[in-house]
Amino acid sequence: MNTHEIHSSAPIDNLALIGRIIRFLIGGAMYAAGWYVIVYLGHVLYGITVSLISSYPLMTAMLGWDPIYQLTGSRKRSKDK
Repeated sequence: MNTHEIHSSAPIDNLALIGRIIRFLIGGAMYAAGWYVIVYLGHVLYGITVSLISSYPLMTAMLGWDPIYQLTGSRKRSKDK
């Protein structure tokens, strides 16, 4: 047993695996849609906007941590014992 464990009040991750997968799929689809709009439809501003907005679900999926959940005190992952 390790007696030097570090306990922090801030969770490192607050998203469940299924939530991370869903966020990754939605963020990836948004990113692809943004570039589709730029390349094939020619709406550069709309495409860049959608691609930038897609960075939030992609980053939260990769990190497993959502700052909005942190601020509201919500936790979608069960606490480890």
